Amino acid sequence: MTNYITISCFLGLLLLSCGKGSRSTLNDPIPSGTIVAMGQFEGLNSKTVTGAASIYKVNTEGSFIVRLEGIASPSENGLQVVVKTSDTTVLKTPLRSTNGSQNYSFTVTDIVTWSYVSIFSTLSNLNYGMAILKKSD
Repeated sequence: MTNYITISCFLGLLLLSCGKGSRSTLNDPIPSGTIVAMGQFEGLNSKTVTGAASIYKVNTEGSFIVRLEGIASPSENGLQVVVKTSDTTVLKTPLRSTNGSQNYSFTVTDIVTWSYVSIFSTLSNLNYGMAILKKSD
């Protein structure tokens, strides 16, 4: 009986910690580099997403960081951060937390025109929020 309770507790904690974007607020440091594009999130498909997205050029070798600043989005399983250019998706990765400021690194080797950053639900196959990117002056 004791083993059953121990295993049940372990599985319960494991299920609580997996899959869902964390509700804890992240506060990643502001990246070094130059902001090349930015935009404000707007909710889509009856969902509320707020905050801002900025693309930082980190170096001349094609390293970039997308920073989600003050993000607040619905808390559910399967949310992803998606960064699109005019030609392709350059980043598609799990959202680490549904609240706070967070950074995601990626590489782009070609000259690109930035399109948008979205919060995408893999469960409903819908964008919950989108920040249309505008070139930074």
